[in-house]
Amino acid sequence: MKNGVIGILVLTNVLFAAMALRKTGSKPAPAKSPSTTETAQSQQTQPAVHTRRIGYITMEMNNPYWRRVEKGMQAACKEFGGELSIKDPQLDSAKQISEAEDLLQTGVDAVLLSPITDETCTKVEELCKAKGVPVIVVDVGPGQGDYACLTISDNAKGSYLAGKYIKENAKADGPIKVAWLQIPQAIYAGRLRSKGFKQAVNEFGFVVAAGPQEAAHRKDVAVQTMEDFLVKAPDLNAVFCENDEMALGALQAIKAAEKLGQIMVVGFDGNPDAIEAIKKGEMSATVAQDPELMGRMAIVNAYQVFAGTLDINARQDIYVPIKLITPADVKGE
Repeated sequence: MKNGVIGILVLTNVLFAAMALRKTGSKPAPAKSPSTTETAQSQQTQPAVHTRRIGYITMEMNNPYWRRVEKGMQAACKEFGGELSIKDPQLDSAKQISEAEDLLQTGVDAVLLSPITDETCTKVEELCKAKGVPVIVVDVGPGQGDYACLTISDNAKGSYLAGKYIKENAKADGPIKVAWLQIPQAIYAGRLRSKGFKQAVNEFGFVVAAGPQEAAHRKDVAVQTMEDFLVKAPDLNAVFCENDEMALGALQAIKAAEKLGQIMVVGFDGNPDAIEAIKKGEMSATVAQDPELMGRMAIVNAYQVFAGTLDINARQDIYVPIKLITPADVKGE
């Protein structure tokens, strides 16, 4: 069982604070702060700076979201004096496992992992445990093995907020008809996002006229899926996509069908291209994560393991804040 929850609060780039809650009888672990500013809730200490070799196995670098996670990691490593090696399996589960084996052979001090499936996560955890190397799971969720911590957004809450925004803003005569594109449900974060939107569907009485259907994270797959949806349900009021790449693909299909402005498109991740589409009045909203902070926190917690303030098998949850980005936000209203 997980024995703790860490909440992360972000107030601009110069304010960083963490509040750690451990099991009864344990002391809170120190968290890294890039400034001397401290909140009333949490006293911060910096882990000692060591030259450490850290490996990060992403899901795919074609998605700008993961490039932003890497950016946060690189900045933190530069600050702490660490050395970061990046592996890109390009959504290939078998390659993700083999790249973990390669990293372990080079003698890394920690492995950061954004697993493609629960099974690959568990396998990588087993490989690392055999070598005594800590695993920090980044964003998409753990398997059933041992790891130090999971750094993740509140995916279920984010999808629920997307549904609530659709309820409050969709133009419909009668029940709101929605289409729903999912990221793979083999991924923990995918199941959480679907859970949150399903709650919204049930609470707000949406009619799911097309989907839910997986579109493999990808824009090109989402284009084809959305084209099929528009044939099946030409009177859709909104589409929710569980990441922004799929939202942009859905938007492309909607524009090609000359239905722009008739169907709301809501995504998830807060990628720059999606925010630009909102500025143009084409997308309606996106649930923004903070991937740079997520990457930073993964490095911070690796250093906590090195310092002995976070157990290698602690299985802690670290929640990074989310925010719904709407036209009012991008226009500065």
